[in-house]
This record gives sequence, structure tokens and C-alpha cells, in this order.
Amino acid sequence: MRRHYLYLDLGFYSACNLKCVYCRDEIVRDRKDFTLANLMGQVDAFRRNFTAAVIKLSGYGEVTMWRDFEKSLELLSPLFPQVQVISNGTFQERIADAFLAHPNVTPNITLDGHTPAANALRVEGNARQHRAILGNIERFADAGRPVEVNCVLHGANVDALADFCQYLTDVAGDHVMLFPFPVKSFDRTPGTGLRLRAGFTELADQIDDIWERFAGILPPRAYLDDLKSFLVRGSRVDACHVHWANTGTGSRNERLHCPNYGEDLTYGPMVEALTTGAQDVMRQENEHLQKGHVGPACSTCFNHFDVINLYLDGRIDLAELQSLPSLRAPGTGEIAEAIKREFRQLRQLPIVSR
Repeated sequence: MRRHYLYLDLGFYSACNLKCVYCRDEIVRDRKDFTLANLMGQVDAFRRNFTAAVIKLSGYGEVTMWRDFEKSLELLSPLFPQVQVISNGTFQERIADAFLAHPNVTPNITLDGHTPAANALRVEGNARQHRAILGNIERFADAGRPVEVNCVLHGANVDALADFCQYLTDVAGDHVMLFPFPVKSFDRTPGTGLRLRAGFTELADQIDDIWERFAGILPPRAYLDDLKSFLVRGSRVDACHVHWANTGTGSRNERLHCPNYGEDLTYGPMVEALTTGAQDVMRQENEHLQKGHVGPACSTCFNHFDVINLYLDGRIDLAELQSLPSLRAPGTGEIAEAIKREFRQLRQLPIVSR
């Protein structure tokens, strides 16, 4: 039986044209040491034993800067039901056109707010970059291409979430889904995440009203309920299964236990883990599934991936899961159902049909 994943997350690219305050403290240049052949080698190794609903290009950087980005979309779009690209949205119109050239390519743009003040920790006063992000969201919406927007919550934007929702409703309507989630308490800039967690209790008091007003551009209600709880508690209540439903690689070509980079645990080099070490990896993944987590930092991690937990735990159904722009393509639903069957069999839970 082929092992199914919801997302194959290839986070190979570490160069970036931004240095977001909660992410890094310097601009990282492209070492040009990752080629299209490297990428396709990982994809070919994956497809020997595994299936994914979505292949996701991301990383500790801005993958649209990669010299082979446009060519990669041409090669990947026929191989998977959906291709998703995680981006800071500062790219030029030529790159936006490359997205639009393939009907099953979905952008996920990280934007903390539509005003320079709310987005200050990302663009740090660069008005041109800020305008480019907004312009690309509008460009995709005008073309009818659904966009996921990740909004990292912190002290500079928690008061503006409702206004941000109104802006996205006005400019993108049915073509956008906004995922708000708190800045990590852990990251590569130690202490920064905790320092930026201001105003979360006040925002928690507004979540119900925000949902009622902007349900059309927000994830399923259960996600907002968990967000509200997390903003108050600062930690998760339920186990996390993201590490089991997703797989991927980091910028050193290592296969990661989880796309959230919460723990420094890997399964070794990506291609070897997917081929000669595949059985050992699946055994370790199943052990992690039984524990409900991988490491201690998992308890303080909450973001857009938590929709996966809601689906596997039966708190949202397949239709709600497929309300996500990245999971609307034909074929993604069948894979999602296969993942749930495998999950429930391993956890010895009743298998619930759609």
C-alpha cells in the first residue's frame, strides 16, 4: 500500500530579499547550490513509494527568487493534483504570470496587514515591497486565482486584524482565505517570538465577532475556536498530527519531521530517507503519531497547518478541508480521505466516511 501525505513540502531554498524581524536578522543571498535536477531527484524519489495531494515549494527564504522557479512549475504541475507556493509576495509581474500559467498552482502569501504599520516587521518601511505584495494579491483575485494569506500575529498588528479582514474582503472577496496565527514562541532569533506576543488576550476577545463578520474569507470555525484558545493559553490543548500528514525537506536537503521547523529532528538526507530508508521513516512517523507530538516545542506551535489536525480528529469534514484554496483541485479529496483512513487505523479509531 502506498503511503499518502497531504503535503509534500520541499523547503530547499534559503535565500530571501526580506529579513522579517521574527525570522532572521540579515539578508541571505542565493548560494546557487540547489538545481532543478536536485529538486526533481527528490520528487522522483518521493513518487516511488508515496503519494501527495499537494506539492509545496517553500523554505527558509523566498523561493520565487530561485533561478529555476518558473521551470519547476512547468515540471511539477502535471505530477500532482495541486502545487502550492509559499511566498512573501514581493515578486514581479512576470512571476505572477508564471503562477497563472498553470491552473493548479496556488499562491500562499505571507502578509501581516494591509497597512505599512501592521506589516512593519516584514518590510521594515520599504513601501515599494509592501505595495508589490498588495498588488499581487489583487492581481490573483482579478484573475480568479484563489490565494491563501498567512498573517503572523504580533504586537504590531493584533489591533488591526478586523481591518485587515475588511480589506481582503473588499479586494479579493471569494478568492482569498486568511489564516491568522501567533508568532512562534521559538524561532531562529531566540526570545524574539515571546517578546512580540503582546495584545493576544485582547484579540482573543474579538475572535467571535471577527468570525461572524468575515466567515467568508476565514478558515472553518473550529480553526478560529482553537486560535482563540491558543491566544489565551499560549499552548495547544490537543495533539498535533502535522508531522504525520506532511513530509518534506529543509535547506540542507535533510528530510524533516515537520514543516514547522519546531524541532531539530530529521530523518537523514531526503532522497535516501525516501528510498532505502523509507520503511524506517514510516516506523518513526507512526511512533510520533502515537505520542501525539515530536518534541517539546510542539506544544507552543499553532499555525495554518492546524486545519490538518481538525480534519484528522473529525472536527471538520472533507468539504470544510477543501474550502482551503490549496486543496480544491480534483484528486485532493480522494488522497485526503485515504490519509484519514490510514490515520484512524493506526490510532485504532472508527473510520468516519464523508
